[in-house]
Amino acid sequence: MSNNVAIEILKLSNDGVNLAGPDLALVELVVNGNASAEGKAKMAKLYEDLRNGVYEVPWLQGITGLTESGGYILYNGNVVEHYDEPYSPKNKSCLVDLASRCAHIEELGIKPSSHLVVWRWDWMRELKSESPWISALATQFSLWERPGQLLLHKANGEVTLFRSGGVTGYSSLSLYIKEREAECSVDVDDGEYHVMRKLGFGIPQCGQPEHNGLIYAPLSGLLSKLAEFGVEPTHF
Repeated sequence: MSNNVAIEILKLSNDGVNLAGPDLALVELVVNGNASAEGKAKMAKLYEDLRNGVYEVPWLQGITGLTESGGYILYNGNVVEHYDEPYSPKNKSCLVDLASRCAHIEELGIKPSSHLVVWRWDWMRELKSESPWISALATQFSLWERPGQLLLHKANGEVTLFRSGGVTGYSSLSLYIKEREAECSVDVDDGEYHVMRKLGFGIPQCGQPEHNGLIYAPLSGLLSKLAEFGVEPTHF
């Protein structure tokens, strides 16, 4: 009977994906014959909750907003991190900080993601809700600089070149490269970094340590660089 109930629980929970880690572990214990009478009773309650549509994944370690699925950490349903041991007490302080970061991102009016709460956090934490740069800095983009020119490669593939002579847009990096093919032999399949280096571009220095990427630059340095070339939030 227990195995039949376990099978039904898995069916009702997207093969266990929608279960909290401890609940999935409980089902595995029962199936393997290692559960106590109390464990079997808990699984019966789990089954009833799923069947009646009232099951809710509990907050991870009691931290409001955080849940866990297969090691992935979600904040209000959005995946924001991955932990090998999400239920370990040693990780609680980090999870509390993660939830705080996510709450700040939501206050800015955008959806939390690992991209924002981990990689771009040093920028995002300085932004206030009235900043015009929120949506722009939340997008995926890359910046490249060579003397007198700044190139913005946007998430949708478009390229915008800023220079003293004005602003020029291209629908793709390939089209920009084609215009520059007389300068050197470049193949877009070489990868963006190698392509831009061949064209004389490098990572803009905005106050980050030497040889470090743009995400290590302070927000003030990044915004100063954008202002230098007349880049506005609407360009992103």
